[in-house]
Formats: sequence, structure tokens, C-alpha cells
Amino acid sequence: MPDRELLIAGHTAPEPVARGSKFHSNWELSTARAVAVVQFLQNQGIDPRRMGAVGFSEFDPLEPGALSGEAAAGRVEIILVPSAAELPLPSAG
Repeated sequence: MPDRELLIAGHTAPEPVARGSKFHSNWELSTARAVAVVQFLQNQGIDPRRMGAVGFSEFDPLEPGALSGEAAAGRVEIILVPSAAELPLPSAG
């Protein structure tokens, strides 16, 4: 999908980062995860002007039961941003 924009979203578990970690907070860790994926995709040939990185820290948990454990909480999502033509038109009324 060469015309699609991507938003790369990093997440963490709710526990604080470990003492002595190179990251000072879950915000930094989640953002670093997203940036690492953006850099990987750029190295694979995806135009960096089509991508953005964002960190959600622990504040965007999965729905209960979707996945379980720390690995699910510490994740990266690749979100395909819809084009304006794909968005529904507002209903008249």
C-alpha cells in the first residue's frame, strides 16, 4: 500500500521501568519502541514521510481478554491511516 500513511504506536506494561534502565519513564520506553519500528520500516524501503511514531506508555491498555501478559502490554501497533476518500460522509439530517 504505497499510498497509505502509517502511525506506529508504542505501549508498555503498567509497571514502572526498572531502576537503572536507560529509559526514565514508560513514556520514553513506549516512544523508543515506536521509533525503532519506524527506523526498521524505513530501512526496508518505506518512505519516512508516510510514517509517524507515538508513545502511549501504559495509558492505552488492550481490551480485557484480547491478549494476556506483559508481552501484550508492551507492544507496538501499526495503524493504517485511512485516506480522506475512505472516510464516511456525514449524514444529512
